Amino acid sequence: MRAFLAVEMASAIRERHAAALAGWKERYPKLRWVPAEKLHLTLRFLGSTADEVVEPLRKRIEKAVGGRAPFALRIGPAGCFGSPKRPRVLWYGLDEGGESLAEIARELETIARALRFEPEKRPWQPHLTVARNPASAAATGWEAALSDGGLSGLGQTVSEVVLFSSVIRPGGAVYSPVWTVPLGA
Repeated sequence: MRAFLAVEMASAIRERHAAALAGWKERYPKLRWVPAEKLHLTLRFLGSTADEVVEPLRKRIEKAVGGRAPFALRIGPAGCFGSPKRPRVLWYGLDEGGESLAEIARELETIARALRFEPEKRPWQPHLTVARNPASAAATGWEAALSDGGLSGLGQTVSEVVLFSSVIRPGGAVYSPVWTVPLGA
């Protein structure tokens, strides 16, 4: 299966995102907006994952995060990867919880490498992706658009790490939770 490890966003965050999507899609129709039900914060993309690795992965993650207490996450200002005039990805940073997530991401990277996954090429940066721009379309003014009625300031408690399978379909990827590892278990 194609898989990734992530933190799911709370329903209040998904609801706010869903409410803002119509306006964002109308203003920037060439961007591919993340549907509210798929909103998550990726900790480690795994890619192709053999069935026999899934259970050892879960056990190692339980050991790594089981003693960690749940913690607060608060969404910060909007940002982008690429040029601000033609961004590749629009995202929100974190005002709170980023350091704890970075520690978990480092532990997940160590586990992934031990299980022979390809190492990540770039250092992990805490961000919540809300749109992609595969055609490099012009998207000026997105900072103000994402600030008006956006996700900045919203928060939740991070209490688990989820392994998702990702199946690519013509209408977009379908994410399904495989298992959940609670923090502080």
